[in-house]
Amino acid sequence: EASKIVARFFAPEIPYCVQMSDPLQLCESFVSGVNSGADKALLADQLKSLKRLVADFDSLPPLALETPNAAAERELTRRFLEAACAFTLTIDDREDFERLYLQLRPLTGGLKEGQSGVLQGLYLMLLLVDNRLADFHCELQLLTEDDLQRPEIAFPVLMEQQLLVGNYDAILETSRGGPAKLPHPLFDVFMGYITDTVRENIAASAEVAYE
Repeated sequence: EASKIVARFFAPEIPYCVQMSDPLQLCESFVSGVNSGADKALLADQLKSLKRLVADFDSLPPLALETPNAAAERELTRRFLEAACAFTLTIDDREDFERLYLQLRPLTGGLKEGQSGVLQGLYLMLLLVDNRLADFHCELQLLTEDDLQRPEIAFPVLMEQQLLVGNYDAILETSRGGPAKLPHPLFDVFMGYITDTVRENIAASAEVAYE
């Protein structure tokens, strides 16, 4: 009996998400958890499990086979990846955000579908804070005029223009306004990096002026 008790204490605990065999159930749990701000450790476990599940879908690129469940698998994967992109930003994992977003793009039908517009804007913010301006402008060239008018796309374009001309006061004012002045609350993740860049540029300018 004692050995059974010890075994129970030392047996590796299987995360709740791993015990869920139904991919749809797991996806719904993950999406709901991201939206409600559930425990991040649990969400991280669910994220890993869902990554493994969708990796086995032959209906997804690069195979993109028209299997009997192709439509359902692609829709499930799209919803999972949208939530996963949002979650990775809440834990400041920009590299995983980019990987997941690029995996999501072939599954969307333009910026009007789901959260595609918001995520495209967030991806532009990522390129901006990483100073990957060539990639930033390449992304803009792929968008239509209507796309460029969307608030979540126009915002990173405005930030880039203000950085370029040195309109730092406007950037800092936007940052101080918090999420209320942003197209989506997740944009606030990147505003911290942009304001850091602004302060560094101001300090560098002051140093040059002093010399």
